[in-house]
Amino acid sequence: MAPDYLFARCGLARCLAGDGQVEEAHKLLDGILDREEFHRSEYRSYLTAQHAFGVICGEHDAVRTFCGHR
Repeated sequence: MAPDYLFARCGLARCLAGDGQVEEAHKLLDGILDREEFHRSEYRSYLTAQHAFGVICGEHDAVRTFCGHR
């Protein structure tokens, strides 16, 4: 209904990734970082989706780095 709605794109991307459809999920996030301005809640939603991808794909070192854990 609203393909440019960032929160919906990020939420759907997390759901798709959780269902194992990681490539489709990444397609939803393509181009988001081309924006020049973000509200902090929008950027947080995007980062949360990226974090979910890291967990789902088993990139544990990247997730730890992202979260600031050692």
